Order: sequence, then C-alpha cells, then structure tokens
Amino acid sequence: MAGKVLSIEIGHSLTRVCEVDFKAKTPKVYKSFSVPTLVGVMNDGVLQPDLHYVEGLRGGLREYGIKTKQVVFSITSSKIATREVVIPFVKESKIADVVQANASEYFPVDLSQYQLAYSILAVLGEKKGEQQYKLLVLAVPKSMLKGYYELASSLRMNVAAFDYVGNSLYQVMKKECATGTQLVAKIDERSTLLMVIQDQQIVFTRNIAHGVEDALQAVMDSVAWGTIQTMKQAIQTIERYQCVDLADRDYEGGGRRLVMPSLEEAAQINVTEALMPMISGIERVIDYYNTKGDTQPIDRVLVTGIGANFVGMDELLHREIALPVTQVKKIEGMNLEKHFRDGFFGEYLSCIGASISPLGFLSDEEKAKGVSMEILPDQKNMMVVAVIVCVGGVLVGIALAAVGILGYRSEQLEQTRLQNQIKELEPIETIYQEYLQTQYTYNKLQFFHNSTVTPNEDLVAFMEEMEEKMPASIYVQSFNADLNGVTMSVSVEHKDDAARLIQQFRTFDSVSSVAVASITDYGAVMDGQVVEEEPHVTFTVAVSYKGQEELALEAAEAAEAEAADTQEETEE
Repeated sequence: MAGKVLSIEIGHSLTRVCEVDFKAKTPKVYKSFSVPTLVGVMNDGVLQPDLHYVEGLRGGLREYGIKTKQVVFSITSSKIATREVVIPFVKESKIADVVQANASEYFPVDLSQYQLAYSILAVLGEKKGEQQYKLLVLAVPKSMLKGYYELASSLRMNVAAFDYVGNSLYQVMKKECATGTQLVAKIDERSTLLMVIQDQQIVFTRNIAHGVEDALQAVMDSVAWGTIQTMKQAIQTIERYQCVDLADRDYEGGGRRLVMPSLEEAAQINVTEALMPMISGIERVIDYYNTKGDTQPIDRVLVTGIGANFVGMDELLHREIALPVTQVKKIEGMNLEKHFRDGFFGEYLSCIGASISPLGFLSDEEKAKGVSMEILPDQKNMMVVAVIVCVGGVLVGIALAAVGILGYRSEQLEQTRLQNQIKELEPIETIYQEYLQTQYTYNKLQFFHNSTVTPNEDLVAFMEEMEEKMPASIYVQSFNADLNGVTMSVSVEHKDDAARLIQQFRTFDSVSSVAVASITDYGAVMDGQVVEEEPHVTFTVAVSYKGQEELALEAAEAAEAEAADTQEETEE
C-alpha cells in the first residue's frame, strides 16, 4: 500500500493526528493537529468514542482539509501482553509461522480472543548456523480493537494498520540512535515508555505508570502564567515559560524551601514536585538496567513526548539522574522541523513512526480486504479475454444502472418517512424553547442570588463565637473587619492567656486561618525594674473567613508592619 494515511494516537487528554506518507523510510508530514480526548473516551487503551468526540475529529479534518481515507492507529495499554523471545534464524517470511506455533507458550491464555504481532529486536550471534532472532511478541485483546474500528467507521475511513507505541517510537528514533547506547524516554500524560537502543537495536524496554499529567494540572491550578483552562493551553504554557524549578533542592527528602516565595517560584516548586514520581521511576529503571551484567552503560537520555515540551526538562532530569539529557528537537534523516516550525514535535513522534512499519494487529476480515490478485492472459487468449471483458462491462453497466434506480427509489421513500417524522415531532420544538427560556431565567436568578453573597456575611457568626468562646478579661484595643476577615489588636494579662486565646481562635468554625503578627509583653522586668506598673500582653491577630487564607497572610504582614512602627514610636 502506498500514498498518504491518517496516523492517530489517542492519549488520555489529547488526540494527535498526522497526515503522513505510508510505509516510507523517511515519511513526510503534510498536516498535523490535536483535539481534546473527552472524559470517558479513553481508558487504558480501551476506546469508547462518543458523538461529541467524533465530531471534534471531523471538525479538525475539515479545518485542515484532510480527505485521506486510510487510517493507522498507534495504541498502548497495560492490557497488551508483551514477551521477549528467542527463535531459530529462519527466513523472515517464516517468522510469523514460528510465532503462531509457539504462541500458547508465550501467552497461556485463550488466544482466540487475541491478535498477535511481533517485532524483530535483534539478531543474536555472528556465525551462520548459530544465529537467532530476538523478538518482541505482542498480544492485544480483540475487544480492545473494536473501539478503533468503530471510530474509523464513524470517520468513514478504512483501518490500514495498527501499531504498538513502542514500535512506532523505535521506527523514528533508530536512526537517531545509530551508534552507542541511548535511553529514549517518551513521557506522556499518565505513563512513560523507556527504551534502550544500542546500535539501532532495542535491548531493553520498560513502562512506568507516571507521566506529566499532575504537573500540567499544577500549571492549570496556578495563575503565575495567566489563566489556563485546558490541557492544550497548559502544554502551550510549558513550551513558552520555564515552569520547572531548577534550583538545587532535595525534593525527595523535603529539603530547603523558600520562606516567602514569589507566585512564580511557588508554582515552579509545585510543578517540579509533581514531576518527581516520574523522574524517580526513570531513575529506578536505569538502576535496574545497570545491574544487568550483559548491558552497555547508557551514553545519554533522549526525551520526547509531552515531557520534551517542558522548558528546562533536560536540566532537571540531568540533575536528578546524573546522565546527559537531550530534548529531541531534530530527527536524523527527517526534516520534521520544516513542518513543526515551533520545534515541538515530540508528542507526534508515535503518529509519524506508526506509518513507517506498523506491526499489524489487523483482524482476519481486514486482512482479507487488502488481498488482491492480478491474472494476466497470454496472447493466444487475448481476444477471448477482450470479449469477456466487453460483455462483462455491459452487464456491470446494466447492474449499476438498476442499483442506481433502486437506490434512488429507496432514498425517496426515506425522505418521505423523515418528513413525516419531522411533522410528528414539531410540538417538541415548542417544549424545548420553553425549557431554554426557563433555564435562562433560572440561571439569571441564580446569578443575582450569588451576587448578594459576600464573605463578610461570616462576621455575624464570628462575633457570636467571640461572645461564646472568649474570656471576659480580654480587652480589644482595635477591631477592623472587611470582606475577607478581621484584624484586631488584643490585650490580656499574661502570655499564657495570650497563648490560650490564640488557640481558642483556631477552634472557630467561621475561621479558616489565624495569623499572629506580633506579641509585646509590657510586664517584662529589665535590670530588676518592672517596665509597666500594670503588666499586660498585647498582640495583633488576623483571621480570615473560610477560603480566604492568602488574604489573611497579607493582612498579617500589614499588621506586623504596623505593630513594628508602633513599637519604634514607643521606644522613641
């Protein structure tokens, strides 16, 4: 098969699509785009496409003017069973027969429910007669493939092939790993695929169940880089700004923390902490690989996938795993930079690789569709064949005309049926319009109601708790209340009373946080003399209503500054 195909990789949060050459050694990317993967559509490789998701894909195809009718899917899942096996050095055309004959030994399951495929990892041995094939054999549940066939049907496309993400990545990266030993890390939303390629041959593969989803969520939760509402916007943000913390901190053991970090510094720390489970998983896999006695040391780490889009990811990984790290921005033999002008094509590599040499996984019915035979007559029978072809053409023409007439009649009947159905359902439109009007009125009233609610409504509850829980001996020197909380200056007789009072404030149901700016003991003794005739302790406390912690901190800082100014005036 030749020409263009649509190569699709469906991730947990985004679906990547590329229009690319099929089964070309250096495929050209013509068009690419991504659409959100809606909630519930993808679950560990099991695809359940709904109407909204399909419409999103159709919209992308229309927007980019893609009319290709052949599709290739690159899939990954913990449900796909993999085995590394060694078989005799037979002809490549016979490898499938050997795998099929020994499949029950590789996978002790009901193989009638699985589709098998294999990939040649390496040729073991150098002498003829002693060589063997090292294979990666995969078994994917047929039930898993059903959703992909349904999606292709909804898009009015034919499935040209399925591929495993590991093989897709290998097909793209093997030229980049021509010499030496490289660890390729494809970091996705919820998983990371690790593959050691030595002199263009796969020698080790592992999957870890951590990715960058939590880090992207931390980017979305922060306002340090603006308002971010979608995962796609979060990815664009990490491509544009340095969202990781490159300071020398020990994240595993707690380590040094900034006392008062800026908004961006705090966000960077949160993003980096969210990346640490993934980085620790990579480090453990590298340690395990190094313990194997027959392995070559890893020369460098190549990062691709969404993880490669993080500005500073190479420095962060280098600091943690102590190996040279490179974010893949160029592929040997492929001019991908020409199409991906921003340089961020890592998340599309599996789509591109799936078109080069896919493993298969096609059902028997799909394989049968692709089989065609061509029979050429000799010159003696050429005239007979010509007559047969002519007569056959006439008969086919008559048959097609008959089919067209019958089809036209059928469409007329269908049109009549649909028009009658429209008339029957016309009353529903009135009900629907009434529903929309009612919903609009409800939303408007709800908005007005919410507009009347302010945090300062908690002041009454706070005052009631003050009356109930505060001792009579407390003396409030000043009391300031706003929409966010209360700041007051309080005087009591002893430090113990102050401590109990602060602890009592923390039990208030209407309060979410309590910050004490300063405590001044006017009953202190200096040089044997009592400073004040009436000893007392004064302190400033700032409390915030539920959900106002950050504003309380700001209030506490302001109160502390005010208390310091008062202290200076007193000393003067």
